[in-house]
Amino acid sequence: MAGAAEIGRWCDRETTSCEGARLIPVQVNGSPAFAHYRPAQRGGGYEAFAIHVLGLDGCRIVSIACFLDSELFELPERISISDTDGREGDGPAKSPG
Repeated sequence: MAGAAEIGRWCDRETTSCEGARLIPVQVNGSPAFAHYRPAQRGGGYEAFAIHVLGLDGCRIVSIACFLDSELFELPERISISDTDGREGDGPAKSPG
């Protein structure tokens, strides 16, 4: 995605596929990013789903690159609610190389 209009349309779409997800801030090659964890289908907790890397121009987000293969990065495959303490933005995710 690139540009404010496209990112806005993507954020405004109606979907329940990510309901209850957790976003954990990480860095990818020095760029700000979020590890995206969705509620696990079995056994509780959350399963790694994707990495969203932000492209910035100053303080503005101008693009988001989504990597659906979370195994490309050094992230735990599964986290529990205690790992996120029930809040967005906390957790054990490691910054990849």
